[in-house]
Amino acid sequence: MLDNITRGARSWAVKIIFGIIILVFIFWGMGNITSTPAHTAAEVNGESIGMSAVMHEAEANIENFRRGVPDFASNKDAQTRFKEAVLRELVQRTLRRQEAERLGLFVSHVELSAAVAGIGLFQNDQGKFDDTRYKTFLKARGMTQAQFQDDMRRSLLDEKLMALVASGVGLTEAEARAAFDFGLTQHTAQYVLFSASDYLDKAEISDQDISAYYETNKDAMRLPARVDLDYIELTPRTLAERMTVGDDEIAAYYKEHAAEFTDPAGYTSRQILLRLPQADAPDYKEALGKAQTRMGEIQEKLTAGEDFGDLARQFSDDPMSKAVGGEMGFIPEGVLPPELDKAAFALNPGQVGGPVQTVYGLHLIKLEDKRSAQPKSLDEVRADIKAKLAEDKALAALPDLQARAEEALRLGTAFDKIATELNAPLQHTGLIPRSEAVALLRLHKDSVTALAGVPTGRAAPSPLAVTDGVAVVFVKDSKPEEIPALEAVKADITTKLKRGRAESLAYEAAQKALADFTGADVPAAYKDKVVESRKYSVASPAVSPLGGSEALGEALMASPTDTWLPKAYSVAEGTVVARQVSTTPPTAEEWEGLKGMFMKNLLQRKREDAGMAFMRGLLDKAEISVNLQALDQISLR
Repeated sequence: MLDNITRGARSWAVKIIFGIIILVFIFWGMGNITSTPAHTAAEVNGESIGMSAVMHEAEANIENFRRGVPDFASNKDAQTRFKEAVLRELVQRTLRRQEAERLGLFVSHVELSAAVAGIGLFQNDQGKFDDTRYKTFLKARGMTQAQFQDDMRRSLLDEKLMALVASGVGLTEAEARAAFDFGLTQHTAQYVLFSASDYLDKAEISDQDISAYYETNKDAMRLPARVDLDYIELTPRTLAERMTVGDDEIAAYYKEHAAEFTDPAGYTSRQILLRLPQADAPDYKEALGKAQTRMGEIQEKLTAGEDFGDLARQFSDDPMSKAVGGEMGFIPEGVLPPELDKAAFALNPGQVGGPVQTVYGLHLIKLEDKRSAQPKSLDEVRADIKAKLAEDKALAALPDLQARAEEALRLGTAFDKIATELNAPLQHTGLIPRSEAVALLRLHKDSVTALAGVPTGRAAPSPLAVTDGVAVVFVKDSKPEEIPALEAVKADITTKLKRGRAESLAYEAAQKALADFTGADVPAAYKDKVVESRKYSVASPAVSPLGGSEALGEALMASPTDTWLPKAYSVAEGTVVARQVSTTPPTAEEWEGLKGMFMKNLLQRKREDAGMAFMRGLLDKAEISVNLQALDQISLR
C-alpha cells in the first residue's frame, strides 16, 4: 500500500533496491523446522514472527495474488505458495530491521511526521498537510494511525538501510566501457530455414488423434468463468483529466514547494574504511587503537605517493567499494552520517581528508567532485505539478460523485444516463475471464464478492470499492466455468496437431541435411535459400526475423565465425541450420554518445546486485527456523 501512496516521494535507493529484494531463495530447511511453538510461524535470530503477523500480512496482500490465480479459492497449492511467500517476506523484513538496528539506524518522530505530511494524498489545495484527508484515507482502508505509521516507519528505515548499502557502489569508466563493448557488439548470421509451413500438407492427423488429444487435455481447455461488464470508474487517476489546473495554481505550488524540486547537494568520493565493533563491545578500545595505528600507516603511504585506489583495494574493509578502488559514486547530502558529509564538503576535488570516525569505523576520504543543490525550473516540473494538482482536485470531488452515483443506483437510473450525469466515460470490458475483470477494475476483495452476487442484466446496487476510489458496475452477461464440447474446439485441435507434426517433419529434414553443411562454404543445393539475419547482440540475442531464436543466438555468439553449428535449432517458423558470419564492436563515437546513460544504468544494476548480495549475506548469517505446519492454520477466503 505504501508503494502506491508514496509514489514519487521516496528516494532512488528504495525505488531501485526494493525491486530486487524479493529474492529467489529457499530458506525452508534452515534451522529446525519443527522446533518453533505452534503459535509461532518462524524465528529469526531468536526473534519470533507470530501467526498473527502472518495472517495480517496475508490479508493485506491476498488480493494482488488472487488476481493472478483465477482458481485461487480452490487451488490448495497456490494457497500454500502464497502463505509461504508471505512468511518469506516477513523473514526478510525482520532481517532488514535487525541489521538496521545493529548499524544504529533509526527513524525519528520528526522524520516520520515530515514523510507523512509530504504525501500528496494528504495535502490540501495549498499543498499543506490536511489531517481530515489523512484520517479519511485511513478509515476507508480500515487502518489505524498507529498501523499506518508503523508501516511508514518500516518503509523509511528500509530506505535508509538500502541507501547505505547502495552508497558504497562505484563504477569506473573503463569498467563501463568493457561492459558496453561486450553487450553491444553486433553479430550477424546466415541460416537456412526448413519451414514447418512447407510440411503442413504432409502432416496427416486422424479423428482418433483429435479425440485422444481432447480427452487428455480437457482440463487445459477449460474455460474460466467470464463476465461482460459496463462500468464507470471514479478515481483520482481517471477523474484528473476532467480537472482544470491554471498556470497561476502551478506557479503558486512551485513557489511554495521549491525545496521539493531541487536536486540535492552531494559529492563523488572514494573511501578507505577500517571497521570498528560497536562502542559498547568489550574489545572496542583495543580495536580503535589498532585501527588508528593502521590508518596512520595508510596515510604515510599516501604521503609517500602511493595511489589512493590501490590502497583502498588493499586495506579497506568495505567490500562493495574496495573492489573498485574505494569509489563511492555520487552521494546525496544526508544519505551518509553527517560527519562524513561535513568532512567531504570541506575538501576540494583531489584532496584527502580524515580519518573521520562514525558508527561504522574510521573513514579516509578522497573527494572527486562536489556540487551544490540545483533547483529545477518551473518548466521542468510543470507537467508533474499539473498532474498532482489535478489528482488532488479529483480526490476532493470524489465523495460528491460517489454520493451522486449511489443515489442514481437507488433510483434505478439507466446506466448510460448515470455516466452522462457524472460526466464520466462509460467503459466496457467485453466478455473476459472474471479474474481479468477483477484485475482490470482493481477491485478490493469485498467488491469481488459483491460482484459475484450481481445477476445478469443488473447493476451492482452500490459503487464497488477499487484502488483509490470506486466503480459503478453493470453486468451485461456472465458465463460459468465450463469445458467446451469437442466439436467446438475440434478445428483448433486439428490446427495445433498438424502444426506439431509439420514441425517434426521440418526438424527431421534439417537434421538429415546437416551433414552437407561442413567447412566455410554453402552447399550448392541451398545457395538460393541462405538468408542473412539482422544484427543481434548479447543484450538482444534473438536472431531476427526468426521467432523464438534466443537459444540459437547464444549458440552462434559462442561459435567461431564462418563455422556451421553442429546441430539444427528449432525456431518459431520451423528448424534452421546456421552459422555466425560477422562481429562488429561498437565504435568510439557510439560509446561517447551513450556513455552517460549507459554508465547510469550500469551503476543502477550494480546497486541492485549489491542489494541482492546484501540480502543473501543476511540470510547466510541468520539463524532461521520455520514452522510450515503452522501455516495450515491460516484459512484463506
